[in-house]
Amino acid sequence: MTTADVATFPKIRVEEIWFTRCSVPTASGLAIRHGWFEDEFRPDGIAVRSIRGASDKNVRESHFTHSLANSFRQGGSIPALYARSQGQDISLIGLQALQSYRSIIALPGSGIRKLDDLRGRRIGVANWALNKIDYWRASTLESVDGLLAEGGLRRTDVELVDVPVATSYVGDPDHSKNTPRLNRLHTPELLALLRGEVDAIVAHGANGIALREQFSAAEVIGRHFSEPLTLVVSTPLLRSRPDIVVRYVERIVRAARWGNANPEEAKRIFAAEMGTAEYWYDEAAESRSQSLDLSLEENLVADLKRRQTFLLENGFIPFDIDIDAWIDREPLQQALARAG
Repeated sequence: MTTADVATFPKIRVEEIWFTRCSVPTASGLAIRHGWFEDEFRPDGIAVRSIRGASDKNVRESHFTHSLANSFRQGGSIPALYARSQGQDISLIGLQALQSYRSIIALPGSGIRKLDDLRGRRIGVANWALNKIDYWRASTLESVDGLLAEGGLRRTDVELVDVPVATSYVGDPDHSKNTPRLNRLHTPELLALLRGEVDAIVAHGANGIALREQFSAAEVIGRHFSEPLTLVVSTPLLRSRPDIVVRYVERIVRAARWGNANPEEAKRIFAAEMGTAEYWYDEAAESRSQSLDLSLEENLVADLKRRQTFLLENGFIPFDIDIDAWIDREPLQQALARAG
């Protein structure tokens, strides 16, 4: 975004902006909980609205497709990569490193205790076929590959079993709420495990650890994955009102600093957003010395490129994206300068 770019577009009046974020530790989550976005834009008469809290399903779906104008999204990179690959006019303006815990669990009595025991066994993978981008399936398959590799195994050494899901991520407003959502996403695979239709499933984060303990399941293998979270914005808003975008990003920068300086208070907010107890949050090490800061450092960009390659090779996105051309560094640079 250059000065010339901005001059090309008229400075439009904006009456509302939309936000959304995933149920993972982000500075956006802190800013939303504290009402800092509303504080920033209320004097301008700009309403700040939640995409996931909307009653309209088409609006809620923008959490995954980024089809809504004047919107920001911070969270998992899979929907952002999908939206961009579908031609959505969005700009990548920030990345955040997340250390996310994944494990493979099996029920007691299954005889599965170590990775080699998984040879020839069935691992359940939910298939949310009604969604335009099945990010849960993508994340699960990515985890399967990484976890099996710890013991020198590949997908061909196990049997992947589809677990059909007859609903969508945004089927109703209650399903889109933060608190129960991560638990509900485990439900199809968990039920398949309890019914004996599969031998093991992937457990995601603190919610997965809570399920492991609830059912006395064996953790076959578990580790942290480095995952790049993306902050994206509608490009027309960025071009016509870069001032709004910079102010929004500045609030995220300040929220990140608050969270880094107040880890216990931030943990309580994140655990509530994820619908889990702080105890499980700690065990999953969701907060383990990781920064909430936004960045566009090359190591994070490289992580995003690797994830894009995985999505492309596994059929989740149709086209390769020029990640470097997608990035606009100016909003974050200006926000950091404003925040001091």
